[in-house]
Amino acid sequence: MHCVLLSREARVKIAKHAWNVVPLEAFGFLLGDAETQQVFVALPCSKTSAWGKFDDRWNGIAEALPLAEKTANEYGLSVAGFYGSADFDVTPGMPDPCIIAVASLGIVLIYFTICCPAHSDYTVYQYGRKLIRGEEYRQSKGHLLRPDVNQRRVHSSWLKKRL
Repeated sequence: MHCVLLSREARVKIAKHAWNVVPLEAFGFLLGDAETQQVFVALPCSKTSAWGKFDDRWNGIAEALPLAEKTANEYGLSVAGFYGSADFDVTPGMPDPCIIAVASLGIVLIYFTICCPAHSDYTVYQYGRKLIRGEEYRQSKGHLLRPDVNQRRVHSSWLKKRL
């Protein structure tokens, strides 16, 4: 198995999405390339306003999956997984949503909005197994992983489909 590589653009988009909705949760899709195990783009999907109801926590994910797959196909990508945010560092008993079964890489990225953007961080899972930074997943250093795929272009296409 190759090491999963996350683009800087996707990480920045996830962090901005999480901090725009904190203390609520942010959710979205990760688009990537299954062959090279790279994640290029994050597509924001939903957020929740019902903290006490688990069925609302993943609101909009299943319904938006066909649109995410269509957007990914336009750029020769696939839905690699999804991301979510939480305002704490522990998510005890959090079940894996059913979307992981249909994601080609099965990647889940949880972004933790701890106290401020400087102290926040994320954790990457693959099929429910926590990956270790540096050994099992790497971060790109700021360059585009693929010149023909950038966050802004794919996100713009995604927004047009969602309207």
